[in-house]
Amino acid sequence: MASSLLGALASAALAARLLPDRGVLDRAQAAILLGLASVLTCVQALGAAGQLRRAPLAALGLCVFGAQLAFAGRGALQMLRRDLQTPLRMLREAWAEREPLALAVPAAAFALGVQALLAVCFRAWGWDAVWYHVPITNLAIQEHGLGFVPTSGEWLLGYPRNLELISVWNVLLPGSTLLENVAQLPFAALGCLSLAAWTRRLGASRPLAAGLGASFALAPPVFLQAGTTYVDVACGALLLTSWTWLTAPRFGRPERWMAFCALALYAGTKFTGLYHAALLAPIFLWRLLRERPRLLEAALLCGMVLWLGGVLVYARNLHIFGNPLWPFRTRLPLVGIVLPGRYDSSTFFMPPLWQRPRGALLVLHSWYTRAEPGAMWQDVRTGGFGPLFRFLGIPCLAAALVLAARWRMRAVSVLGLFAVAMAAPDPWWPRYTLCAGAAALAAIALVLAALPRLAARAGSLAALVLALAGLVEAWPGLVTLPLLPRALSSSAAERALLQPIDWTWPEPACRLRETELHPGDAIATQTTYFLADFWTNDLRNRVVFIQHPADAGGAPGPFADARYLDALRTEGAVWAAVRPRSHGERALSAAGAQPLFVTPREPQVVFRLPRP
Repeated sequence: MASSLLGALASAALAARLLPDRGVLDRAQAAILLGLASVLTCVQALGAAGQLRRAPLAALGLCVFGAQLAFAGRGALQMLRRDLQTPLRMLREAWAEREPLALAVPAAAFALGVQALLAVCFRAWGWDAVWYHVPITNLAIQEHGLGFVPTSGEWLLGYPRNLELISVWNVLLPGSTLLENVAQLPFAALGCLSLAAWTRRLGASRPLAAGLGASFALAPPVFLQAGTTYVDVACGALLLTSWTWLTAPRFGRPERWMAFCALALYAGTKFTGLYHAALLAPIFLWRLLRERPRLLEAALLCGMVLWLGGVLVYARNLHIFGNPLWPFRTRLPLVGIVLPGRYDSSTFFMPPLWQRPRGALLVLHSWYTRAEPGAMWQDVRTGGFGPLFRFLGIPCLAAALVLAARWRMRAVSVLGLFAVAMAAPDPWWPRYTLCAGAAALAAIALVLAALPRLAARAGSLAALVLALAGLVEAWPGLVTLPLLPRALSSSAAERALLQPIDWTWPEPACRLRETELHPGDAIATQTTYFLADFWTNDLRNRVVFIQHPADAGGAPGPFADARYLDALRTEGAVWAAVRPRSHGERALSAAGAQPLFVTPREPQVVFRLPRP
């Protein structure tokens, strides 16, 4: 915690030094971007060198943050102290203007606080998180590298992993999974700040801009994912931040660096970052040609983009699989080259709207269809971005389209982000198009700024009610909330045993895991199904991937059984998980291994092996 607080202080001071003539919101965005980029740099550098251990990470973090503080100087710290008084000034200004939507700020603070509490009290339980997001982090810590291990899990091998590597900082330093779910909370705050800065530039007052920015965190897809290791909030916030800096009135050096930094972090977090980077490339090039940065700065920008943009993952995929976007088979536009992959991307993602008949109708149906009771999950798929988006944001977007000739560049900016967001695959899933919701909030700012004072206050009050209604709408998605009293009254070790959902290990199995496994013990598994549950709460054990030769397509028989058992002994496996009725299960039973339990949803029989 001391290292993280030092990093936050250093990043804020560095932002104050680099952007002394910009606003508080700009410096706050820069501080978060610099902090996240610094943590990622420390983790990625040590991981690339195979030295990702607790002491080197703490030491490198101390050096990086110390150097930032030394460079920032005392003057930056004094400016930072003035910036920290901004909330009090905002409170006085909101009271003076009687701005109703400013009340969304404490509501958003409450919402993110609830998610932070739940994130700390419970291990990851989301489907994708337990399947591959958390395991990428745990494998990086286990292997002291970037988490690449021989396995059948395509997601573990080929996916960009910026968020998972940032999570390494939260897990490795405390030596516990206690903070494995908090990596997206800074990104949620970044999205709020970026939207507030953008709407301020579009003509909103400071209290109104703050309220609209806070409303971003109250949207169900943001609120429910903020305390998870899903990456959609991070992707949406980074795309929004890049757009905010890219469309600034002037595109000086700070704007260039922040825009490129945000977009690079996005590209290194998810494949769609490359897609959106390609869409934004013409705007970047146009603005760069107008500003004409020096050759040295351009070279440094390129280096930063490659380092933060997941170049290590993409280059590895290209080298090993012949496709930087592996495991998805990809057809390059214009040239027609098909890059190899295990899956056709169309089997996972629907094409963009212009390639999909009746795509607009599907999107509208998704926006205005409420999730059924008990079906509101972290990966929100229906209902759009909440009532504020459905009943006020969409009409304001329509108004921006109709009045584009009058509002000119402001309308172009709002509609441009909306179009870029909706160009993503599967646009009817709001978690993939969070920036469309942000564009709708910006459209609300345009409309309210154009209304008479009394009508604007009425519209602001309606926006507040609808934003709070979105929080109420999302509340049933807090699956772990009923278990919170028990979690708060339990120790951290006991909290690690709680089962919030039926695809995670049951409590007796988790208790066995925490009590039987010793430091260095290995669990062998043939699959990657819900892999996060295979590690103890303090990550003292290892997870290895060993498959019976016959289950991998080889010939069965006693020699295959012997090779499988020898591999288990060589890795020091004390538990082994195999599919039911597999050759591995028969070999373990014949060797005298004791069956312990069957994992839920994707069944695997977990055996206890005789210790040597």
